[in-house]
Amino acid sequence: MEFRVMRVALDTNIFHNDRSLAGGSFEALARFAEAGHVEVLIPEVIAREFTALSSEQLEAVASYREAIKKLRNAFPNNLGPRIDTLKKNVKDLIESFESEAASMFNLWMGRVEGRVIKPGSEHAQRILAKYFEGALPFGTKKARKDFPDAFIVEVILDLAVDEKLFFVTSDSRMRNTFVHVSNITVFDSLEDLLKATEFVARQKEVELAINLPRIVQIINENKEIFGNALLEGLSNTAKYAHYKGRDEDEDLYIDVLEEIDEWSLGTDDAEYIGEGVVSISFEAIIDGSVDQPTDYGMDWFPYLSRPVVDARVDVGGVCSFIVDPLDLADPATCLEVEGGLGRVRLEVDDLHYINVISARRY
Repeated sequence: MEFRVMRVALDTNIFHNDRSLAGGSFEALARFAEAGHVEVLIPEVIAREFTALSSEQLEAVASYREAIKKLRNAFPNNLGPRIDTLKKNVKDLIESFESEAASMFNLWMGRVEGRVIKPGSEHAQRILAKYFEGALPFGTKKARKDFPDAFIVEVILDLAVDEKLFFVTSDSRMRNTFVHVSNITVFDSLEDLLKATEFVARQKEVELAINLPRIVQIINENKEIFGNALLEGLSNTAKYAHYKGRDEDEDLYIDVLEEIDEWSLGTDDAEYIGEGVVSISFEAIIDGSVDQPTDYGMDWFPYLSRPVVDARVDVGGVCSFIVDPLDLADPATCLEVEGGLGRVRLEVDDLHYINVISARRY
């Protein structure tokens, strides 16, 4: 059977869900692209949004800079050079973040041979008309903050004039914008995209999917092999202030996750999402340290930073076990304990909750 190449575009929020671009869904999509089944098309606005500071990060930087000004006024002049060092550290942090994000994005796009699509001059008139009308994606008339989305929409519409396009976004307004466009199929997540009939039909390692229960059992029986990878993945993911499911008023920041006491895999809800990627939920209890924990009634000293405390945390989410491409050629034996199992990669894809079980001030 001959298949047409599937054309896929991703919104900024999908990239932000996995800033490393290394999780199971991004890996599966990349492998589909490498096999020639997928063409990745990214509007330039989205590329630039991923590689630049978010509005939340810009607000944090602005607050920090304002704090530095207050420090300069509050402390003696002879401490000025040390305060200037703080200011420079923030500048270096921003430059490092944007440079690393650009490098990561370019490497992933190079791997999938994706294309960044620039907006055209003809888009301006269309966007202005929608701006004054308050038409989607504008939330209201003259909503200036929605201009980036407007450029994304015009590029996506142009890409779907003559050919079918899959667009992945978690933004409800963006989804509603395309709901009546016949050539555009919208998905809420990469996971949902990979479950689409067109993707399932192209999975080359069908035996791996059929053997999912056995594979999950082998992974579960040997999960200690992946403990360090789980801890590293959690440490990186948990430090993002706004993980999925976080309460807006929660004042918890994970400082360090040091050691896993126990963890388990939710083998009953395991899913095969294609291209050697198995998605499994997990739960873990971990020792580490947090700052600004909630619900403990501690008397914090005003005007001082809240202390770091020892903590045990209860963590739950979803991870992916990614089989090495070389092992997909022999799916019946690719997870032998002495063989391919050691080449399986674990990535933490999503955090559903982090609860402090107990905390003790240093």
